[in-house]
Amino acid sequence: MRQPISIIILGALSSFLLLFSVLAWMSYDRTLKTTTLLSDISQTALPNMHNAMTLNMGILEIPYLNEQLAQANSQAMRRIVHQEILNVSARIEQHLLDNKQGNLDVKFQLIVDELANLNALVQHKLNLAVIIQQYETELYRYHSEALTLANGSPDLSIWLMHFSSVVTQANRSLGLTGLQDLRNMRAQLLGMLDEQHLLIQSLDPSVRKFAETYTLTLNHLLMADNGVIALRTEQLRVAGRVAGRSNFIRSLVSEFIKETDYEMLTLQQSLRGHIAANTQVAEKDARVFLLVFCIAFCFIVGSIVFLKVRVLNRLAYLKDKVLAQVGGQPNVIEINGNDEIADLAGAFNYYALKAKEHNEKVEKLSLTDALTGIGNRRAFDEALKHDIELSVALDTPICILMIDVDYFKNYNDFYGHQAGDECLRKIARVLQYTVTRKQDFVARYGGEEFICILQNTDRNAAKQVAQRILQAIEALNIEHKTSQIAQHITVSIGISCRESGEGVKVDGVIKEADKALYQAKAEGRNRVVLREITVGLAVR
Repeated sequence: MRQPISIIILGALSSFLLLFSVLAWMSYDRTLKTTTLLSDISQTALPNMHNAMTLNMGILEIPYLNEQLAQANSQAMRRIVHQEILNVSARIEQHLLDNKQGNLDVKFQLIVDELANLNALVQHKLNLAVIIQQYETELYRYHSEALTLANGSPDLSIWLMHFSSVVTQANRSLGLTGLQDLRNMRAQLLGMLDEQHLLIQSLDPSVRKFAETYTLTLNHLLMADNGVIALRTEQLRVAGRVAGRSNFIRSLVSEFIKETDYEMLTLQQSLRGHIAANTQVAEKDARVFLLVFCIAFCFIVGSIVFLKVRVLNRLAYLKDKVLAQVGGQPNVIEINGNDEIADLAGAFNYYALKAKEHNEKVEKLSLTDALTGIGNRRAFDEALKHDIELSVALDTPICILMIDVDYFKNYNDFYGHQAGDECLRKIARVLQYTVTRKQDFVARYGGEEFICILQNTDRNAAKQVAQRILQAIEALNIEHKTSQIAQHITVSIGISCRESGEGVKVDGVIKEADKALYQAKAEGRNRVVLREITVGLAVR
C-alpha cells in the first residue's frame, strides 16, 4: 500500500495538536518543505534528465547513419539509409518540439539540412558512376568492333596497335583517385590522340577513312565535354565534396552532443544542490527541535526519531548513492518503503540501467565488423575462449571452420575494391543463413577470411556444414573470371575439431584450422579439409 510521508506525519501529529501546537507547526513546516523538494525532483528534475538522456541517445544514431550514407555504393542503399535518417530526424525534432528546446532545435535543423545536402551529393555521385559505366561499356564495344573490322589488314596493323594502347590508357584513367593524376592522364591521352592523327596521315588512302572515323569517335568518347574523362573528373570532385560534407556533419553532431551532455550535467548538479540544501535545512530544524525537548520530551523524541529515520537518513543515503553513481559506481540503490523517496531511488535506478544499456550498445558496435555486419576478430577471440572452456567443462565436441575466398586478390584487382567489398558482404550473409544455431558463431577473421565456431558439433556434422557452405557460395554464382579453378567465386575451408574426452588449447584450435585451410589450398582449393585435435596435438 502507498504510504506518503506527509500523510503519516500529519496523522501522527493530529492527536497531539492541542498540547504541542508549536511543535506540530514546525513539524508540518518541515514536512511541507521535504514534500515540495521531492515533488520538484520527481516532476521536474527527473523528467528533464530523462528527456536529455533520450535526446542524447537519439542523436548518437546520426554519425553512424551519416557514415552509411557517405559510403553508399548503390541508389537502393542510399534510399534506405536516407529514409532511416528521415525517421530518426523526425523523432528528434518531435522531441525537441515537445520540450520546447529552441536553441537545440535550430542546431539540429542545421544538421538535417546538411544531411539533405549530403544525400543529394551522394545521389549525384552514384548517377555519375552509372553514366561512366555506360561509357566504359561503349568504349569496350567500340574497341572490339574496330579490332574485328581491321583484323587481317596489314596497312592498319600499326594504327590498330596504337588505337588499342589509347583504349587501354583510357581504361586506366577510370581507376585513378586523384584529380591531378587524372589531369596528367588527360594530357597524356591528348598527346596519344595527336599521334594517332599523325599516324593516320601515313596510311594508305584506301584505309585512311576507316581509321579517321574510329579515331574521331574515340576522341569524342574520351575528350568531349560529356566524355569519360570529364565525367570521371566530376565524379572525383563530387566524392571529395561528399567526404567534406560528411566530416562537417560529424563535427556538428559532436557539438550538439556536447551541448546536450552539458545540459544533463547541469541538471545533475542542480539536483544535487537541491538535495544538499534540503539536508542542511533539515539539520537546522533538528537543532530547533532540541530546544523544545525540555517542554515535551516524549513528543520530541518520537518526532525526531521518526523524521531522522524515515526522512533524513534515507535522503542522506539517497544523496550518497546518487553521488556514488555519478562518480562511476553503478550500484543499485535499495531503499525500503513505498513513498516518494523510494520512487526517487527507483527513478535513479532506471536512469543507471539505461546508461548501462547504452554502454552495452556501444560495446556491441565495437564487436561488429563494419563491412559485413557480423562479428569481428575481437568478438571471435572472446567467443572462442568462452566456447572452448564450455566444451571442456561439459565434455562436448567443438569444431572450428576457417574459410578463405579463393583468389580474392585477383578478384579485387580485376573487379575493383567496391565489388570485392560487396562480395565479402554476400559471403557473410551466406554464412549467417547457413550457420543458424544460436550457440554457433560467425565472424570475419580478417581480409577475405571468415571463421565459424560450431559448439556441440562432431567432425561429421562440421563437414556437412562446410559442404553446405561450399554449395551455398557456389549457388551465389558470383562471376570470377580471374580464378584459376572456376568461373565464379569459390572458397576453401579448413576444419579443426575437438571431440569429447580430449584436451585442447585455444591457440591449438586456431593453428590446426589454419593448417587445414593451407592444406585445402595446396590440394587445389574449393574443398574442405578436416584436422582433429587430440590432447592439444593435431592429427589428420
